[in-house]
Amino acid sequence: MPKLPASLRSGVYKGLFLLAFAIVCTGCTVPSATPATGQSSADGASSSLSLGGAKSTSTNLLSDPGFETSVSGFSAPDRLDSVARTTFRPIDGTASLSVSLYNQLHHAGWSKAASSLPQLNANDFSVAGTVRPNSSSSALIGFCAVAYTTSGAQLRNCVTVASVAGKLTRLGTTLTLPAKQSYARIGIELGTTSSTAISFVLDDVLAKVTPTPTPAPTPTPTPTPTPTPTPTPTPTPTPTPTPDSVTASLISDPGFESGISGFFAQNASDSVSRSTTSPISGLASLHLNINSWGNNIWWEEDVTNSALSYAKKFVVAAKMRANTVSSTPVNFCAAVHYASSSDSVFQCVAANTTPGAVSTLTASIVVDPTQPLVGLAIRITTVGSAPIDYSLDDVSAVLTLAPNLGGATTGSSGSSSGSGASGSTGGSGGTGSSGSGGTTGGTVYPGYTYNLPTTRPFISLKHYEGASHTSAAFNKLKTSVDNAVTATNQALAAHSSVITAVDNVNYTYSVVDSIVMYDLTGTQAYLQQAIAMTDEFINSENALASAGSMPAIAGDSYYDAGFYMEQVALTYDYGYSLLTATQRANWAGYAQRALTNIWSPASAQWGPAPSWTGKPLSWSGWATNDPGDNYYYSFTKATMLWALASQDANWFNFLQSQKFPPLVSYFSFINGGGSREGTGYGTSHGNLFDNYNTWLSSTGENLAALTPHARDSIDYWVHATVPTLDKFAPLGDQARVSEPVLFDYQRKLVEEAVSLNKGTAQAARGAWWLSKISVSSMTGSYDYRFDLLSTPDAPTAPTTLVYDASGVGAFFARSDWTTSATWLETQAGTYDQSHAHQDQGSFTFYHKTWLAVTSNIWSHSGLNQDVGSHNEIRFMQGGSALPQNFSTSTKTFATTGGVVTVNEDLSPAYSNNSSSVTKWTRALTYQGTSLQIHDLCTIASGVSPVWQLHVPVQPVIQADGSIVAGTLKITPVLPANATIKLVSMPTVNSDFNSGWRIELTGASPASCEYQVNLLAQ
Repeated sequence: MPKLPASLRSGVYKGLFLLAFAIVCTGCTVPSATPATGQSSADGASSSLSLGGAKSTSTNLLSDPGFETSVSGFSAPDRLDSVARTTFRPIDGTASLSVSLYNQLHHAGWSKAASSLPQLNANDFSVAGTVRPNSSSSALIGFCAVAYTTSGAQLRNCVTVASVAGKLTRLGTTLTLPAKQSYARIGIELGTTSSTAISFVLDDVLAKVTPTPTPAPTPTPTPTPTPTPTPTPTPTPTPTPTPDSVTASLISDPGFESGISGFFAQNASDSVSRSTTSPISGLASLHLNINSWGNNIWWEEDVTNSALSYAKKFVVAAKMRANTVSSTPVNFCAAVHYASSSDSVFQCVAANTTPGAVSTLTASIVVDPTQPLVGLAIRITTVGSAPIDYSLDDVSAVLTLAPNLGGATTGSSGSSSGSGASGSTGGSGGTGSSGSGGTTGGTVYPGYTYNLPTTRPFISLKHYEGASHTSAAFNKLKTSVDNAVTATNQALAAHSSVITAVDNVNYTYSVVDSIVMYDLTGTQAYLQQAIAMTDEFINSENALASAGSMPAIAGDSYYDAGFYMEQVALTYDYGYSLLTATQRANWAGYAQRALTNIWSPASAQWGPAPSWTGKPLSWSGWATNDPGDNYYYSFTKATMLWALASQDANWFNFLQSQKFPPLVSYFSFINGGGSREGTGYGTSHGNLFDNYNTWLSSTGENLAALTPHARDSIDYWVHATVPTLDKFAPLGDQARVSEPVLFDYQRKLVEEAVSLNKGTAQAARGAWWLSKISVSSMTGSYDYRFDLLSTPDAPTAPTTLVYDASGVGAFFARSDWTTSATWLETQAGTYDQSHAHQDQGSFTFYHKTWLAVTSNIWSHSGLNQDVGSHNEIRFMQGGSALPQNFSTSTKTFATTGGVVTVNEDLSPAYSNNSSSVTKWTRALTYQGTSLQIHDLCTIASGVSPVWQLHVPVQPVIQADGSIVAGTLKITPVLPANATIKLVSMPTVNSDFNSGWRIELTGASPASCEYQVNLLAQ
């Protein structure tokens, strides 16, 4: 088999460094739906919060933030760690804080009792500090805002910085404190990913709480009369595309029964060999030895100009076992290489390092179907210096080939009768259905001819211009920007930092707000403020690049590129006539270099302005070809805005030829709206829709209109919100706050979607939702401007009680639209994103509060993806739970006489272990306060099914065999005389603060039929 050129195997995948930190600092791994909040990402941690850092004295909770006289309450709980005031080379003033941590399991920090903070009726706890590492290493230093509730829950947000000796970095993050919680303490935590001792210096620390403004009550709108339904027209038949074609595994001998199946070691010091000693399965396994940091073992397939050149997805899977003790993490990766690029794209998962433990691993890459591939690969690599000894078995490499993109598929029937589903083309939906009735997709980007303006500004902000200048939203934003102008003028007069001054009065400030206010009023002071702050930022970036360091825009795999570039591009465009020739050259060179680095990661470099070239600083290229990932929206925002500001035809061509086609194609398959990343990371669609809005205002091209996704996402969020209108379905990672409480980010997403779909029935329902939810207006100053978006549709209350978001696999139902209704969500669909959970077949039941819900929402991290954390069957084999793998489960639903029935085939979720779990189907029957779950499964000998239900309060077994948990009654029907076990989740894993798991097992492990009735009392 031909091997790929060695040049395609460049760089060490960085994800494990960040994963390691996530393990140490639970909850630190959040993708920021709004970059200004400074949340971190599970694929890396976000760095700066605005154009710079913050240093406050007026509202700072630290008595001595500069450590001039003390350690200001910081401490290290372990004797192996230390914090001490030092006067040796202080960062600022006469002293700094010296911090030493023994390894990644240790931390230091500061905290304050809530009893001494009367202003904790708040929604924002903001922290910041300046860090200088004492030595260089591959480790990260973490800086976290933490809060502890009186019930024992822990909330946190973290940012990280690389340990580069002598490099000064201003870090900051904001933690949202839900108003209904009661808090015991808040604090700052310092951590590291280093496996050995690390030290650094800290100074100018800020900790402040921003009180929640009490919103004015929203008047109850006069209900709009329900119009007489228009008969559903008979849809015009559409051509059926060629179905997806999935290859057989490309690995001829996956169990290594007769050879090594093309695997090879890249370095002579490492080895691969077939071994019959203690094989994982069958007669043999592949024995792997890697002896140096970053070395690789590969399997490769050349697909140049072949039938495999065009694809939608590449999925690799395997079982791995550590044979010896080693401190070195190991990654199992899928890789693809495009003909048009010099870089490979990787997606990796970490193997279990416990000797003897077998990991079932799956890594998947969403492939751009419009771009030809030249190579596929499996890569096994280390991120540590200690040697590793592993066994590998049952390997697969499967390619989903690109389909004919010519038309839509016909949907399956939602029920035997009823109106067709609104939202997108499909089969007939069930009575009352408002979701997609079937599967559509395959939209081809049609292209667009741009007629661009000839005078600046080239970036239009007209989507903000409809707000009244007497409105509360306008005046909230104006006050915020006026404060920034005052702080800027004072800083300029004192020859001090504009960024620091502005952040002191308006933390996480973005100059986009200044440009928007300038556009709305014409007041020159707003434009001058933006120029001053942006110029200081560019100069600080130049200082870092000139010193050979990564500038802030490159932090966390360029995650914040959209956030920074939005500010640079808008200020460059609106302030162009006021910029000097040097400023224009430096700013433009910076933007060009950042974008070139993003899209050509292997050849990325940074150096001094105006060319910004010099030192090679390559990076992983994470998500540059995955339109389903939140990073992609940041990268495209940066590119779209700079294309507009510079009027550079090359960037317009690049977007139209390489980025818009896969974006449009991908979202044409996400029927019913939402995100396959879940509802936590899925709020990043607010940024995607913001991109659409700015592009539409500036060019006339309506990217949102090319697929129904943005429109459907309004109904998705209307139905994903629980009846009490303050929380939403807990799907996927919930890393910002584990319990999914509505916040600005969800409001922003729907406001953007409504403004893009004016005049539609969905927009009217979105307007109703915006007027009814607990977040009646933006609470964070960094989000104020989104309340200016035009949402003119009269609110119309939804009436449909069921919704099938088939593109993401979510199904919602409720008894009525009152706040005391019952509500059901269940999951069965495509599972292909790293932030999604192994929750195929799981469900949530709600009545005034959570009745049955994943225990993940009661955890520290919100990142418990395993089957044991969800309401589903757990299949046990050899003492371990079989994991679900990337796959597509299916469901059908019907509504008849108020009874909702959902039938799910969940067998594909166990396709990697199909010899163990041959079949699993689940039927859910829901009516009012009752929910029945009926499971049938076919399993192999040695597999034991455990039916599990998670509840928030301690359950009590009754004399009649039923179970009561709060206001939920659980009645097991099948198997007869089931064994009931009640498990406190904190005893399963210390990451859980609370929660209980009810486990049902039958007398015979071979019997795999369950029926359980739930009743909301």
